[in-house]
Amino acid sequence: MNSNELKENKIDESVKTEVEIIESKIEEPIQVEEELVVDSEAIKNQTKFTKEGFKQMNLAIATKTYIIIGLLELFLIGAAITCFVIKNWIFAIFLTSFVVLYPFVLILSIKRQLNKTYSMFSKTFESSHYEYYFTEDELKLTFVSKTSSNNTSIKYESLYKVIENKQFIFAFIANNQAYIIEKCGFENESDILKVRELIKAKGIKYIVKK
Repeated sequence: MNSNELKENKIDESVKTEVEIIESKIEEPIQVEEELVVDSEAIKNQTKFTKEGFKQMNLAIATKTYIIIGLLELFLIGAAITCFVIKNWIFAIFLTSFVVLYPFVLILSIKRQLNKTYSMFSKTFESSHYEYYFTEDELKLTFVSKTSSNNTSIKYESLYKVIENKQFIFAFIANNQAYIIEKCGFENESDILKVRELIKAKGIKYIVKK
């Protein structure tokens, strides 16, 4: 093999290597999900991810915790009063200080954690929204972000519970996980009542908080 042939082989190998490198860097094609098929009579809702919705969802999740803490506070107040009556001043002062300071420390801790968690989620869900479709048998939804959209269907029977307040409906799929549905995102106010009756008819625990 002469020098010219050796050079040509080296060039071929170099080109082949470059092609392999380029091919390895080509990203996989973006997967496009099938279009969500929705009944024309489905009740529609569009909800944006907001800090207020996130905050109220977490308050709804922590309701039982707050009740337990409230009962604990009442118990400690009773214990502090008893200590004052029997003139056990050290315990009386300690319990009184704890009863007064603990709620403030707890609230500050919760707010700090809430802001931290929201900041983390907001980076992912920024400029995104959910499109909900309440059909006769299931809740269909599409999560729409800047770069993609994902479709999900949930049978009403799979819902853990539903909590409704003045601004939102929280459809819980677990004890500590819920979909946030903004009431102003419905096309008509009457749709809220229809959704409420629809879910209740499926035997799902539905709590309305004024």
